[in-house]
Amino acid sequence: VQGQYTCQCISDAGTLVTQPYNACKDGSITLIENGDKVTDGNDKINFAVHPNPSYAANEVIKYFPTNTITLQAGMTEETTYYVTPIVGSDSDGDGLVELTDGCLSIGTTSYPLLFFGLPHGTFDAPAYAKVCDGANASLPLTIAGKAPFTVETLDSEGNSLSNTINASGDNFVFTPVDTLTIDIVRITDANGCVSTIKDRATVEVLNAPELTLSTTTPNICLGESLDIDLAIKGEIPFNFDLVDDQGNTFNFVNILSNTETQSVSPTTTTEYQVINLTDDVCIGQPSNKLTVTVNSLPAGLISGNTTLCDGDNLTLVVDITGGQAPYNVDLASPSGTK
Repeated sequence: VQGQYTCQCISDAGTLVTQPYNACKDGSITLIENGDKVTDGNDKINFAVHPNPSYAANEVIKYFPTNTITLQAGMTEETTYYVTPIVGSDSDGDGLVELTDGCLSIGTTSYPLLFFGLPHGTFDAPAYAKVCDGANASLPLTIAGKAPFTVETLDSEGNSLSNTINASGDNFVFTPVDTLTIDIVRITDANGCVSTIKDRATVEVLNAPELTLSTTTPNICLGESLDIDLAIKGEIPFNFDLVDDQGNTFNFVNILSNTETQSVSPTTTTEYQVINLTDDVCIGQPSNKLTVTVNSLPAGLISGNTTLCDGDNLTLVVDITGGQAPYNVDLASPSGTK
């Protein structure tokens, strides 16, 4: 056979299945061929990733020799790229088509690619909360990614917890049984992307405040005053009301110490109690009841003979009301002689 004969090119890059080609930043995208490519001899298929909807050789970021695409240097997450199938000869066997191949076939359709960023979340500073025993702890989160998020945590008691978070600024809510630390161990966003970057918060569980009433003088005479001592346990500041069964109220607001004293002057036997007790975190129960006994003042009435002879004896009767026996009585004449 003599002379030259030009063979007809039959190579055809074909098409891909049209569907969303998305993956998380740390994952990969698998392209699906329609099965309509045509190869000749040592042809190979490559997939050219480029930034614009139309293929241009000088803009290609990378030619992938397989249908598995990963995020490359020069590519950024949350940015749409495009992929075009290319078929051509691979005479050196390195898996990459020769762009100078006279029968190079470039696909007529480019398909969008998108790599999602990974979610990221942290507890808002100072990542610390005080809660009352039995109450919920609410820890606000700063979170980024595609909402909603599933936030999974592990506390220092070994408990695994999860919350659905709909937006940055929402609270991670749980009920601690003791003071503990809690770590974010995994965040999954609506794209299915997962972050395992950890962050930690501390929750302090506090007992409700307690207040005890006492006095050193539970018995007084009418007209006297006494001091009621108030001993408080809890987290300052405190607010409470000291009330009595006579309708009186003493308000205590923003108390910054654990001891207080209230002077009272009851005119009758009176019962005292503290109600509406709160501290910086919790609501307390009413205090013990303290009874102050008020004793009436004694009064004496003298009776007996009012006329007698010199040298006679006089019998006087003293009637005493009020007060509490036994009594000490002093008698005095008009001249002052006792």
